[in-house]
Order: sequence, then C-alpha cells, then structure tokens
Amino acid sequence: MHSAGSSTGLLISFPGRPVLSRQDAVRYLGVNATTFWALRTLRCTPAARMLDGRVVYRTEELEQFKTSLMRTVGVGYSNSPYQLTAERTAVQPLHTSPQPEEGKTAPDPLMQLLARATIRHRMILLTFWSMILTGGLCTLILF
Repeated sequence: MHSAGSSTGLLISFPGRPVLSRQDAVRYLGVNATTFWALRTLRCTPAARMLDGRVVYRTEELEQFKTSLMRTVGVGYSNSPYQLTAERTAVQPLHTSPQPEEGKTAPDPLMQLLARATIRHRMILLTFWSMILTGGLCTLILF
C-alpha cells in the first residue's frame, strides 16, 4: 500500500486497484494524445490525481468514462459487434492503415469518434453560455 497527499485529498494506491499515468490513460481509452488533451482541458475526463509528484488516473474511473461514452450511442462490450481494442488488434483486416510504430498503439476509431463528439458538445455548450453571458452583460451596460 502506498499513500500520497494531493490537493483533492489523500490517494491510497492498492495493488489490486491500479492507477495509470497520462500516457497509459491515453492508451487505455483508445484515443490519441491530442484528443485526450482536449478532453482534459474541457474537463470531460475523470479527475486526475497526484501520486508521488506525477499525474495519475484511476482505472475504475477511466472504465466508467469509457462505458459512459459508449452508452451514449447504445454500444456495449457484450452482445454487440464492438470488440475491445486488444481483441481488435489481434486480427487486422487488409484494408486498414499500416501498423503503428513499435511501442505505440493505434487509436480505437469508435472511441476517437465518441471523444470528438464529446469535445464538440462541450464546445457548443461553452459557446452558448458565453453568448448568453456576453448578451446579458451588454444589456446591463446599455440600460
């Protein structure tokens, strides 16, 4: 058992409950680093925690996030044609793009689309609320 203090509280890391670094979280979700950065900037990802001076994410929270993204379009792991990334990469169809460099995994196309849809949705909401706020302030200034 290992514990470390953070700004959000005390994080205790047990062997049975792993935490992932930022790069591992990117691979776990099946998105590329830029998409993950945009999700993190817009606060769509689970909360990051500090452990020994490094940013980590809990696996359970990442799995819940991934499941919630998939649930938005009605896709699940069971009883559907969708397969986990590790299972997908075992057999590659001939019409796919070339294999990624060693040490890198290809992003999951479904997760990429879902993450981009989440980013687009959050950006529309931010734009909408900023327009309401700006309009309200202009109204107060003019009257």
